[in-house]
Amino acid sequence: VSAKTVPNDIEFSLPDLKSRMASNIVFQLHEISDDEKQLVLQQRAAKRGMILNDEVAVYLLQHHPRKFSNLLSILDKLDKESLVQQRKLTIPFVKDVLNQ
Repeated sequence: VSAKTVPNDIEFSLPDLKSRMASNIVFQLHEISDDEKQLVLQQRAAKRGMILNDEVAVYLLQHHPRKFSNLLSILDKLDKESLVQQRKLTIPFVKDVLNQ
């Protein structure tokens, strides 16, 4: 179960449900920072045999949606195109691929 607030602050229609939800472990998740996103993208690229340098990674974060699932989709697309075209990940290459 996920919510934007802790179980005690939620108005459940059933009192029993509120007590059960309140008795569970609560984890608070934070969105990762841009620096962390950059590091994860670079690590994922490296696992695929690509080099995603800082300049290209920063370009992706500055010019494309920062939602992490979008960034991973972009990395998938870049991986496929870099294999097809036998090119390294550079800003001009990234622009060409993502503007197609």
